[in-house]
Amino acid sequence: MTKWIPLICTALIIGAVFYFLRGCYSPPSHAGDNASLDSAIKALQTDSTAKMAHIAQLQQDSADQQNQINWLMAERSTADSAVVVDGKAIGHTIGNLHTAEVQKDTIRIIATCDTLSTEVEAGKVAVSGYRLLTDSLVSAMVQQGMIKDSTAASWRSLYLHADTTVNFQAAKYNALYSDYQKVGGRLKFSQFLNKGLAGAIVVVLLGALLKK
Repeated sequence: MTKWIPLICTALIIGAVFYFLRGCYSPPSHAGDNASLDSAIKALQTDSTAKMAHIAQLQQDSADQQNQINWLMAERSTADSAVVVDGKAIGHTIGNLHTAEVQKDTIRIIATCDTLSTEVEAGKVAVSGYRLLTDSLVSAMVQQGMIKDSTAASWRSLYLHADTTVNFQAAKYNALYSDYQKVGGRLKFSQFLNKGLAGAIVVVLLGALLKK
């Protein structure tokens, strides 16, 4: 029995060394990665749903605003024509007034002045309407620009959020892949230790048997 003591001790030592080395290579835990990835994806989905609804509303507002712009442009074109017609009428009346003055035709002068007064008042209304339409058109165009800027900002925000989420996912997957590579290398080393341990025990047993 005494002669087997060195064999038993050797086997125990080899086993202890193998257990210790194998224990040093415990794979890292990624338990929290799935939760963090799920949270990031859910946040992106929530943000995407909200922003797409906002973008859809902005696009509708833009379409409505464009319709308003088209209407104002048409109305201003009509008002512009009216101003031109009134201006020509006033110019013609002023010409008649000058002719009456040259002819010293008092009755015609009075009648022409009355006509001119009426045309000037109508012209004032036409010009005022044209200015109002122009101001409204400018305001509508500014508002349209703001809507388009807001739409572009929403698209950019959505893109940046998606890009950040993708980069976060890539970083997690890269870390996971790196750890799997390390675990794979350590698994090969562990298999080598298994074979080494078996070989060492066989060598010890053969040596003990040969000494008999």
